[in-house]
Amino acid sequence: MQALFRAMVLRDALDGERQDLPNVSNDVAWAPTPAVIVEHVLPSPITDWLADAPAAFDTAHESTARLVVTNRGVSPTILHDFTFGDLTRSVPMGYTDLGVVEKRAVISGGRVVRIWPPAFEPAEDEHGWTLFIPDDEAPAGRGSPLSIATSSVLWHGLDLGCRLSRLMGGRPALLVRNLESHYWH
Repeated sequence: MQALFRAMVLRDALDGERQDLPNVSNDVAWAPTPAVIVEHVLPSPITDWLADAPAAFDTAHESTARLVVTNRGVSPTILHDFTFGDLTRSVPMGYTDLGVVEKRAVISGGRVVRIWPPAFEPAEDEHGWTLFIPDDEAPAGRGSPLSIATSSVLWHGLDLGCRLSRLMGGRPALLVRNLESHYWH
């Protein structure tokens, strides 16, 4: 009964014309019906073993995914297990940090269009959330998106992402939870 009530509150919070983001807790999952398609591709630091993976802004997959982030971009959606060796072989090193993040929400047109539940544990020294917004001023195929650190509360990141998306003409935003970070030199 409690799960049904919570689903109704969440539906009311996110399905309405004005989304009521403070009612969204950190452990929530939500997808509208019908699904919203966000057709935007970010430059990726990985091209080989993720060539057929869904784009970072893809909202169709059911399970919570991870992404790899460097100053060269954001990887496609990683829906399977991978090893540190996979990253060493696939991600070019050099004057950057490598982050592994949990894909938690996609925002588009100033609205939340998908939220996935938490599925991975962050490293002890990792906490917080980051918003990634495509940088339309970057040369084609180069550079990472704009990144903005947010608080440790999901709805704060969703609210900031929706505001920035509206201010930037509906540009999509990706909200991720930081899992681990490595110097990548």
